[in-house]
Amino acid sequence: MNLLKPWKSHFHALLLHPTEAKVLLRNKHDQYCLPSVEINQRISLYDVVTIKEAIEEELDIAINVLHYASYEIEKKQHKIQGIYVLEPHDFIPEITGDIWCDRSALEKVSLIEPDHKPIIK
Repeated sequence: MNLLKPWKSHFHALLLHPTEAKVLLRNKHDQYCLPSVEINQRISLYDVVTIKEAIEEELDIAINVLHYASYEIEKKQHKIQGIYVLEPHDFIPEITGDIWCDRSALEKVSLIEPDHKPIIK
């Protein structure tokens, strides 16, 4: 029975470059994805403080949460997925292995989750 199954909330960070039309993508074995965090509890759409803190810890930078781009609840699976649009507080140092991706580069990279491409665009 799924009533006892713990909730998992998985959030992706669509982090905007501070001065250019680019987003941050993580490199994972020559495929790319949005930076993400998993929280072992049910997180509300509007609990941006919890989401912000988890993403800041993952990226090791201070951010502002602008809005959510998508948010889905799978009640039977006790699973939540969301994509939040973020901006950095300050300049971001180069992150080894990650790339700042613009619209033309997005067409050339292989995304781990191809359904994120329209949201990123």
